Amino acid sequence: FIWPLNENTRYVPGPLDLNLGSVTLYFTVYGNGACDSVYDQMILCFEPAPIANILNDSIISIGVCAGDSLTVNGQATNDSLHRWTTSGDGHFIWPLNENTRYVPGPSDTITGLVTLYFTVYGNGACDSTYDQIILYINPNPTATITTTNILCFGDSTGSIDLTVNGGTAPYTYS
Repeated sequence: FIWPLNENTRYVPGPLDLNLGSVTLYFTVYGNGACDSVYDQMILCFEPAPIANILNDSIISIGVCAGDSLTVNGQATNDSLHRWTTSGDGHFIWPLNENTRYVPGPSDTITGLVTLYFTVYGNGACDSTYDQIILYINPNPTATITTTNILCFGDSTGSIDLTVNGGTAPYTYS
């Protein structure tokens, strides 16, 4: 106790109390003269803080292609509930499971990124905590072909123009 002789005091748990998970606190009022003393007690339980961890964040930082979904894996410790949420308009197949799939929405694909949150709610009076990652959504590559037909057999007046956007160079033509 910070002020053990004051009726308004504060208790600071010690390492042994925390390791045991609980402590019994006594409040004693001593009587005057021949009056008896009285006391009251309470049991104070300590809950470990919740921990949220996204396990495959190195894979997610690479991103996914537009139109693809992604498996995400979370780990929740000391929790009463855990939930996946997003800053975007996509959805999780199983938002209350540690391991689930995220399906990006149309706005996620247009902006090219979305933040995924794994929130872990603590037991008892413990606050919640979360881990987050940014998922990049890469546009699909496109190829446009423009042709000009040969005017006459044997001429070299025809052409093919190919325009490629996205993907990874070098490109292969065959």
